[in-house]
Amino acid sequence: MSVADVRREDGRQPDSIPVDATGMCGACMVPVTIAGKMVRKHACVDGPELASHIIDWDKFLPRFNQFKAQEQKSRVLHGFA
Repeated sequence: MSVADVRREDGRQPDSIPVDATGMCGACMVPVTIAGKMVRKHACVDGPELASHIIDWDKFLPRFNQFKAQEQKSRVLHGFA
């Protein structure tokens, strides 16, 4: 069963809740450059919107591929591939 399958008795779906919404877990960390210095911003605290021209895309994008093999395996397992 996935989260999308879960419904409350009144028909509403559960709300999406951030892991901690304080930046402590680091799941939403975005590396940015400010005044020539690399700084970590957290979308849950500093966002949700960050100026795209300050994001260090070379450091940020590889995080999306970190679990690609596991994600594909899960899609196959659950009939989404």
